[in-house]
Amino acid sequence: MAEPAIAGVLESDLQNQLETLQKSVVQIQDRIESLSALKAEARQEQANQFSGLSTLIEQQYDDRTDLRQWIRECGGKDAFTRAMKTRCSLVATKAGVSVEVAKAAIIEKYPELEEYL
Repeated sequence: MAEPAIAGVLESDLQNQLETLQKSVVQIQDRIESLSALKAEARQEQANQFSGLSTLIEQQYDDRTDLRQWIRECGGKDAFTRAMKTRCSLVATKAGVSVEVAKAAIIEKYPELEEYL
């Protein structure tokens, strides 16, 4: 049978380990809450950015009528393609996103413009 002094030391050591673990759990919970808040903030920022991107796309492409007519009005396919790429670049710059992101968003909204972007 263990001596009372040894049992007391072991109990004290286990109590200290338990307190350390409890402090660690609190720190981990604080980190999780902080990361969750950052994640929610990032989602909101992304939603705002997408909304802004969508608005910019609509502003740049709202004059779109019949595609063939639009191409003719621009002076042909080559000129139309340059115009679409310029508009895409403008949307990307104003939205603060890459041209690839803007292009994907434009194609999602106007799939018929893919070959011109």
